[in-house]
Amino acid sequence: MKNIFIICTFLSFTQISLAQEKDLAHSILADRPTIGSNVREKVGFSKVAMHKRYEDLSESDKAILRKDYVDMQANDEPPFPLYGLAPIFEKIARMHVRRENEGKVKMLVLIDANGEAQNVRFVNYPTLDTAKAIAKILVSTKFKPGRCDGNTCPMEYLFDIDLQVSIN
Repeated sequence: MKNIFIICTFLSFTQISLAQEKDLAHSILADRPTIGSNVREKVGFSKVAMHKRYEDLSESDKAILRKDYVDMQANDEPPFPLYGLAPIFEKIARMHVRRENEGKVKMLVLIDANGEAQNVRFVNYPTLDTAKAIAKILVSTKFKPGRCDGNTCPMEYLFDIDLQVSIN
C-alpha cells in the first residue's frame, strides 16, 4: 500500500511535551491502518490545528500564520481555508503520487474579498503535473478572505508543504 506523507515545511516537529490531543489536532491520519496493524499512521502534520476554521484557532496558531505576512497590522487577518486545512490535505493524500513527485511544494494563492481563489502562482514544485493537481485542489477550495483594517480584502495565501511517498 502506498501512503503519501504531507509535511508542512513551516512546521516545527511535534515535541514529546505536547499533549496527545494537540498532536492529533495537528495531524491527518491514514484512512486505514497499514497491513498487520490496527493503528492508523499520521500522514500529515501542520504547524496549526488542521481541523479548525480560522476563527476557532488558538491565538498561538493565528500568530504562527500571521508571521508569514510582512507588515500585518493587529486588525488584519490572512486568508485561510474556510473549513480548515484538513480537507485540502486529505485530497492531496488521496492523489496518486509517484516518487518523482516527492518534494517541496510552495504556492501563493490570490484569494479575493469573497474568499474565492483567483489564481495560483507556483513558487516551488517537484513536477508540473503535481503542481497543477495541487493548484486544482486549492482553486476549488473556499477560503475565509483576508482582512485589511477590519474589512475583507484580496490577499495571497501561502501554501507550503513537503510531499513524501512511502510504500507499505
